[in-house]
Amino acid sequence: MAQNKRFACGECHLILQDSVDQCMHCPSSPVTLDWSGYVLIMDFERSEVAQRLNIERSGEYALKVSIR
Repeated sequence: MAQNKRFACGECHLILQDSVDQCMHCPSSPVTLDWSGYVLIMDFERSEVAQRLNIERSGEYALKVSIR
């Protein structure tokens, strides 16, 4: 199994850019390398997936994030 090298926010599930270890939208939320699944939201206002996942901005998101 491949290991994730990018962090994901524990609050909004945003996958952060390389070498970024704090979410710009949820600065007090923990981040983790322990995430799985991937969805790219290009237009959150028109996306049914974004509506179901309560995503409020375009970007790359993890489907499952584990914070220990």
